[in-house]
Amino acid sequence: MRIASVEDDPDQAELIRQILSEAGFECESFANGADLLRALRERAYDLLLVDWQLPGTSGYELVSWVRQKSGNMPPILFVTSRTAESDIVDGLTVGADDYMLKPIRAGELVARVRSLLRRAYPEAAQEVELIRRGNYAVDTHARTITVGGEPALLSRANMSWPCSCSAIPGACWRAR
Repeated sequence: MRIASVEDDPDQAELIRQILSEAGFECESFANGADLLRALRERAYDLLLVDWQLPGTSGYELVSWVRQKSGNMPPILFVTSRTAESDIVDGLTVGADDYMLKPIRAGELVARVRSLLRRAYPEAAQEVELIRRGNYAVDTHARTITVGGEPALLSRANMSWPCSCSAIPGACWRAR
């Protein structure tokens, strides 16, 4: 699934991209709303992650524009430090499908992204889910692992550990 993230803080943008890439998503980052709007005219995304406070076009304005031009798709997740109830209500009212407060927590971000995608694309929820870590790929539905594209031969007991850990971003496959 292709995800576009608009975040002006380079460290936060990289963190989002890394978390989503490790969870098996393709994530493209944009530093401002204007760059995202240009990209949306050329290609489609399955989900948008939007920070509220952006240079130039605000996240609020961006969500409003997307909803006016594209209707209910793609789903939009606000990822922002604006914590006031009125901001949350305004963000959801303008068209965001969900609202997540910073600081970014990897497990929460991945869970919210998967939830939004599952609701928006129910047919895709039945497709294969691959979680990649370096040379390794875990298919949690088929319960298989490949290393460098080659199948790894594991017993059922040995396979249960990577599948359960792969559901928690960063829980396994750490370099030591």
